[in-house]
Amino acid sequence: MKIFLSKAILPRLWLGNMLLLVLSVVSACKKSDDTPALTAAPTLAVSTTNVVLNRNDASKPAVKLSWSAAAVNGMNGSITYFLQWDRKGNNFSNPTNVKIGKDSLSANYTHAAFNDLMSTLPADVPTPIELRLVGATSDGSVSAFYSNALVLTVTPYSKVLPPPYSKLWLVGSATPNGWDIDNSTPLLQDGADLFSFSYTGNLSAGEFKVATAKNYDASFYRPVNNHPPLNATTMQLNAGDPDHKWEIIKAGKYKITLNLRNLTVSIVDLTTTTPPPYSQLWLVGDATPNGWDIDNATSLTKDAADPFIFSYTGPLTAGEFKIPTEKNWDGKFYRPVANHQSLSDTKVQLNAGDPDNKWQITTAGNYKITLDIRSNSIGIVKL
Repeated sequence: MKIFLSKAILPRLWLGNMLLLVLSVVSACKKSDDTPALTAAPTLAVSTTNVVLNRNDASKPAVKLSWSAAAVNGMNGSITYFLQWDRKGNNFSNPTNVKIGKDSLSANYTHAAFNDLMSTLPADVPTPIELRLVGATSDGSVSAFYSNALVLTVTPYSKVLPPPYSKLWLVGSATPNGWDIDNSTPLLQDGADLFSFSYTGNLSAGEFKVATAKNYDASFYRPVNNHPPLNATTMQLNAGDPDHKWEIIKAGKYKITLNLRNLTVSIVDLTTTTPPPYSQLWLVGDATPNGWDIDNATSLTKDAADPFIFSYTGPLTAGEFKIPTEKNWDGKFYRPVANHQSLSDTKVQLNAGDPDNKWQITTAGNYKITLDIRSNSIGIVKL
């Protein structure tokens, strides 16, 4: 059977098919134009809002963070979370950002790890901070998004280990109060370097050791060998035997300096009548406050008790320095024996011209420099 369509019907069929085609194209275009969108931001929670960190608990848990998963419709990929914190009141204007990981929903911190994270906060001071999460999609389909912000009070501990003792005493027949340990002679702790203790005063002919407590059963700082020469610099800490002691042969005025950081001692007879070769010294170099401007070189301070000792306590930047004996590039300089020698190396040389060795500071900060021109030795300590 044959079907004949009239000329009137054909236009209507053609228009209908075209309408269906247009609608399907519009629908497809509308679907392809759907933009991925954040439908649920993460909600952050914390195990404690008062975080007191302790060096003795370094490996123990301190803080646990947890959060609900963010939801992004239309995303192709994963979500990476970052932890962001700043001091309270800064409105995250100068934040610290730490990557946590992809699709993570928690982060656990030990005392040591969280203390490292809070390294810009003052040690031993409770400081309020604000903490939040930042989320980012791997395909970049949506802008970075944020969780709620939490307020924590954090008390970090200093990353610099404290000295093992805050008080020390001289005891022995060479000291002012002899072997009476209850009245032993105190050493003075250096306010700029808490590992350094010193005594300046009269000593008699006799022996001495350094007590860590007013108790003969406690530990003592003593020489490695009994009655070593006074220019021997090594010492040890022990209780009981061997009960080594330093010996003073000639009574007079002495300066004793102990460095608990590297277990060294300096015993200097101050009764010498030979004056020091210099009464003033300076620091010069791009590590110093006034750079290479030798006319404005930074002064070292002469020790009031020992004119052979010069020191500087203050800021140094990354760079080099040497120690001029006059404000003249043709004069003599105290320098290291090797260029950029380790800051723990105490050896010093005095020369003019070459070799133009210099000390190098690699990490900016506050330092204490102590130069002994009697023994040509130097101590450089970052505070």
